[in-house]
Amino acid sequence: MKKNRVKDALERLELCTGRIDAWTSRADKLQDETPQSRLKLKFSASLGTIQENATKVHGAISRNWCNDNPVHTACLLLEQRLVRSKKRKRPLQETSSNLVAQATCFGLSLRGDCKAPSQWFDSEIRIDQFSSSLCKVIRQPQNPFVVFCLNENGHLKSRPSLKETAAAYAQQSLSLEALLPRFQTKLPLEEVYGLAITLVASMFQLSHTPWLETKWSKKNIMFARANSKMSLTVDLRYPSLVKEFDRGALLQTSTLNPTSQLIQKSGARTQRPDDTSTNRTCSNLLALAIMLLEISSGRPIEQRLGDDQIMNILPTDQSGLQLAEAWLREEKAHGRLSCAFSRAILTCLQEYLNPDADFGDEQYCNAFKEKALLPLEEEMEYLVFGPLR
Repeated sequence: MKKNRVKDALERLELCTGRIDAWTSRADKLQDETPQSRLKLKFSASLGTIQENATKVHGAISRNWCNDNPVHTACLLLEQRLVRSKKRKRPLQETSSNLVAQATCFGLSLRGDCKAPSQWFDSEIRIDQFSSSLCKVIRQPQNPFVVFCLNENGHLKSRPSLKETAAAYAQQSLSLEALLPRFQTKLPLEEVYGLAITLVASMFQLSHTPWLETKWSKKNIMFARANSKMSLTVDLRYPSLVKEFDRGALLQTSTLNPTSQLIQKSGARTQRPDDTSTNRTCSNLLALAIMLLEISSGRPIEQRLGDDQIMNILPTDQSGLQLAEAWLREEKAHGRLSCAFSRAILTCLQEYLNPDADFGDEQYCNAFKEKALLPLEEEMEYLVFGPLR
């Protein structure tokens, strides 16, 4: 072996050894930390307020599409809305996570049959005091970016934004499912952890809203904003939850049942006895655990199934829980899972079985935050910015 190759190998070995020593030192410090010495993490408003506003936004969207073209799609920007303690001065970055999103403001990308299918319309909805229609605005926009104001009755009105330009969108949006293979490469740690934190934080904010009334998964987590500075064509800092609104089905059902609010493109479904708020929350917790496993490994869960199983496996099935548990044990046994990811995934799996899981309960939310959200935040802080001084 040539001297240069030996020298390079020794340098890489020294670098890896240094990282292991640093992680070991940090792990020892974490064991000695008191609750008072840990990072402080809270949401920008009460979860009840955020959930209530997200529900209002969903209701306003479902009522304000045009009737001529029934199929419309909305991508809700998933935002952390976390207020972090100021123990550490982070370097200034152009990232959405540095600005704490207001509880009254929700980012949306809109698309419908009444506009070219390939084009997304960038917008915000703010809880305010006006009324109007969505489709008229996206067909003939006066500005590249529009703010929609939402009043207490669920009515919308557009107004120009102070933003000079709208967000740049990639030529083709990509789902988390399509991006998973790229997680096996060396993506920036801040992006990987930031995405995981955003998904966990979104579980708090949306669990009691219509946005998560059906299961979420890697298939409906979408990335559409362009990213010219990093290796991906889309920006991982801006995940969105995609939901389709079938206006035709809504109108048909409203004729039969005036109290109906929303019918998804998949069609109306009869509510089963087990289709309760608690069961939907537990189902989404299991789906979240699976997404965190997929993000940390860079592999979809389908790779662990035979062809005959892929169509039968559902995140709410007992077999899905068993599959996730086996995968978690395997990743930990081979040292492929960090401590924080392991804790967050294990917490989600445990809470899937908890009949009292309720993100409307403040005490439950605080306990879940301590076990799932805070470890990810602390581990990211250490790996990206170094140990606390």
